[in-house]
This record gives sequence, structure tokens and C-alpha cells, in this order.
Amino acid sequence: MAYNLHHELAPGEVAASLSEILKGLESGELGSLTVRNADPRIRYGLITSPRLDGCSLNLWMGTIEVGVEDWRFVWDQLLLQEGLKFICVGSEEGVELTDGQIAAETFPWTEWPLIIGAVRTPDRKWMIGERPPS
Repeated sequence: MAYNLHHELAPGEVAASLSEILKGLESGELGSLTVRNADPRIRYGLITSPRLDGCSLNLWMGTIEVGVEDWRFVWDQLLLQEGLKFICVGSEEGVELTDGQIAAETFPWTEWPLIIGAVRTPDRKWMIGERPPS
């Protein structure tokens, strides 16, 4: 598995253990992590720290870019993860969110590039919505 890291001054590939990389992310020494694996359906996974590169979200963000039309195999697995607060699928680009949008009442359900999204409700259930077709 290859790990690519992003830091304001030092983007690039590193040779470190996953535990060392996670410590760097937790401490703020590293800003993001790109993970690649052998599954040909997944191009990469990306984890970014809060507020990286001007993002106004105060939460850790994960992105999975798939290289196939059917992305539901990833969606179904993510819905099983208890620690996630929201999940979204975007068309062509990622969905950019702010802190104020991470609630069922304020999530951008109808905005492009969202295809489908899910937000945890206060009782820890998923509220799922799809952007209406244009």
C-alpha cells in the first residue's frame, strides 16, 4: 500500500509505518494522507485534516475516488461505519461542505455536485437524500 502525504511545505511520498503517519496527522505535522490499494475499482482514498487548504469544515474529511460507474459497493460499507457524521457522493467533483451544513436540516440536498448524501441525526440514524435529477 502506498501512502502520500500533504504538508504545506513538503508534499510527497514517504516511507513510514501507518502508525507513524497517523501520529503525524493527529499532531498536525501532516495535513493529509492519500492511500492507494490493489482494488482496481478504487483510485485512492484521501483523509484531510480540518481546515486544510482553506476548507471551512472543522471535521476530518475522507474522500474515496472510484474508477467505476457503480459506486454503491463503497456507499454500502460506509453506511455501516458508526463514527461517520456524513457521507456524500458527488458527480465529477467532491461536495464541499461547511460546519453549518452537517445537519439534516441544512445539508445541501439539492445542490450540484451532490448525487446522494447521508447525515447522522441526533439519534444516530442516517437521513439519506438524493439530489433531484436536473
